[in-house]
Amino acid sequence: MVFSRRMAALSAVVLIPLGIAATSYALADSPASPKVPSQQVELDHGSPMPTSTQAHPQGPAARRHSG
Repeated sequence: MVFSRRMAALSAVVLIPLGIAATSYALADSPASPKVPSQQVELDHGSPMPTSTQAHPQGPAARRHSG
């Protein structure tokens, strides 16, 4: 059976993406199970304490002067 130009174009539109998808699937790595870190957490005892993020407290007196 001889394909017409329309059938050849339709076949190309369908088969080329399917070929690309099949190649990508075949070359992809199989997903490995995630490695879970140990359940023990060690804290650094020499780290400094966190500081406050506010430079100045926003009390009633500070609101009066901000004008």
